[in-house]
Amino acid sequence: MIAFASSFPGQIRPWEIAPGKEIVVQKAGFLAAQESVELSIFFQKKLGSGLFGGEGFIMQKISGHGLAFLEFDGSVIEYVLQPGQQIVVDTGYLAAMEATCNMEIRTVPGIKNMMFGGEGLFNTVITGSGRVWLQTMPISNVAGAIMKVFRQDKYNSMLYNKNSSLAGSDIDTDPARLLKRRIFCRSYCTSRLI
Repeated sequence: MIAFASSFPGQIRPWEIAPGKEIVVQKAGFLAAQESVELSIFFQKKLGSGLFGGEGFIMQKISGHGLAFLEFDGSVIEYVLQPGQQIVVDTGYLAAMEATCNMEIRTVPGIKNMMFGGEGLFNTVITGSGRVWLQTMPISNVAGAIMKVFRQDKYNSMLYNKNSSLAGSDIDTDPARLLKRRIFCRSYCTSRLI
């Protein structure tokens, strides 16, 4: 018996690879396969959008014949695209697509969308026909959310230490003052992060 596990909370999916059933997956999506399965690099054709488009530039193409296991971050949502039908997704959410689909990285239109949209500068456009799998929790997004918490804790501790030393004591045990400082620290730090 052989066992393997995902490196991040998500799903492991088996995929039967055969001629005409090749699949393109995110660069960290391949987990394991039989020896008869071939793994190669899949490049986005446009160099400029690839360099600035983030995760969509280099992917892995799985071909050959046999069983492959794919690793996706979070839950997986599957879409079936008809010939010529397109789906636009944020870069990083594309987990896999059948090799019959085409992928293009496009700049987000409009300065306001780029600056205030919160989604970055690029989107991935997938054109059918074929199946597309989107992941709900790319590891890059989780890392960003965790960093926000660490930064907020850093500001809270710095501000708390600053206020404690101003009060003239290293340890303040008055619950009312501690609560006021905590509320002040949270509102101050939240406004600094925004």
